[in-house]
Amino acid sequence: LFELIVVLLIMAIGSVLVYPSIQKGIENRKAKQALGTLRTISNAVRLYEINQQGTLPPNLAALENAGYVKSDEYAPDFIYSFDISASPPTVSASAQSSSRTVTLAQHPTIKGQDGAVTDTANYLDSNTI
Repeated sequence: LFELIVVLLIMAIGSVLVYPSIQKGIENRKAKQALGTLRTISNAVRLYEINQQGTLPPNLAALENAGYVKSDEYAPDFIYSFDISASPPTVSASAQSSSRTVTLAQHPTIKGQDGAVTDTANYLDSNTI
């Protein structure tokens, strides 16, 4: 009986030590999915700009209404937004959850470049696939 209690105690301690790592991995996976959604939004802004002869979309709803993105296909657990600064025109798309914010900023006319990625948890960066 004593050996069983010791084994259960060791298993409980092990699970307590492993649990934070598992939670962090789940959060990082969700953030990576959110980055994929941000790339989709950024590409949709580029397509919108091309199809509208250089006019940038005023907001995310305009992209959805025009059929460039679908909000039901976004990675879950994040709130998405984007902002366009005028000089130089830069698209900044953000995904925010209760614990972190992931941002993708890029110049919409520079083709083939992913842009600058920032993550408040310092897991994702511009080299993240």
